[in-house]
Amino acid sequence: MNMFATAKTEHTANGVIRITEGAWFQARRGKIITYPRAGALNIGHLQEAAAYYFKNSNTPLEDRHITFIGGEMGVMNGERLLETHSINNLSELPGILTGNMGLTKGLVTGDLNNLTVAMPKIRTAQLPGIGWVTFKHDPSFDFKGMSSNNAMIDGFAGLGGYNKTSYSLMIEGMDNPSTVNASSKVRNGKLVEGGNKKANLYYVKPKFGHIIWGHEQGRMNDGLKTSNIKSAMKYMGQEFWVSIHSGMLMLDTTANVIIEVDNTYAR
Repeated sequence: MNMFATAKTEHTANGVIRITEGAWFQARRGKIITYPRAGALNIGHLQEAAAYYFKNSNTPLEDRHITFIGGEMGVMNGERLLETHSINNLSELPGILTGNMGLTKGLVTGDLNNLTVAMPKIRTAQLPGIGWVTFKHDPSFDFKGMSSNNAMIDGFAGLGGYNKTSYSLMIEGMDNPSTVNASSKVRNGKLVEGGNKKANLYYVKPKFGHIIWGHEQGRMNDGLKTSNIKSAMKYMGQEFWVSIHSGMLMLDTTANVIIEVDNTYAR
């Protein structure tokens, strides 16, 4: 809910329910970089994101470190870029520089009639015009909801249940560039001990009891209970509910940069 919720107000018999905008849609108010189709992510998209992230910065390229977090498909595409660029760079180096690096150790194991070939994984690499780049998988980008009426949830055909956001990436840990105090944005708010005063994203919740849950009886018995049964309900069963009194606060939405497939949210 706090990640992908869309802001809205609902009037119900039990009062007014206000749903705050999730962190993801707050972040999408920043810079959006799109690529045309699945698998078409290239270094140019990463360079554009890095240029936005390090704008007005005098940090040398060799000292720049960026971690992209995203869905499985986006991270897979990004790591493929790291592998391709790194292997090409290594192959162009003269032997006098590489020497006996022993990179083949562990790649092929077993006897001649029963060989096992491992897939090398390059987790971090230095890319031109960007700096040091790492990709980190966040499964929340991949999950598919129970409904199939939304294009965001449906995803691409053949994805096996992934969201379209599985192809999305965003830069991790973007700090708040301004001097705004997060506590001043929340009435009677107070930063927890050890909290980051320079963060751009905060989880806001009451001091106690911010998650409440329960259930109501349908047209059925709950063990030996004979009370609280709603015989007018149209189905046999129980109704379970949960109420979350918390939300995400992003101080500067323009500080974010996201890379996603074009028309990710097209209906």
